[in-house]
Amino acid sequence: MHGAPTVMNRTSLSMIVQNYKAEVTRRIRRNTQVYFTWQRNYYERVIRNEIELNQVRQYIQGNPLNWETDEENPKKQQR
Repeated sequence: MHGAPTVMNRTSLSMIVQNYKAEVTRRIRRNTQVYFTWQRNYYERVIRNEIELNQVRQYIQGNPLNWETDEENPKKQQR
């Protein structure tokens, strides 16, 4: 019998996000004339309970309302 492998081949979350963004960007540029850009980084967070989950949900739902004043908004940076 063989023992359990000591080295696991894992794909990091950052690699998954990078590949996802690259493929979506390629498809958008190939199929549309829409100006498109991704936010530069993302924030990893472990959600440990129901309260934190609800706070994240509220942030996700309310955040688009702040886009006009967001420093990452490319249209704001051009002004």
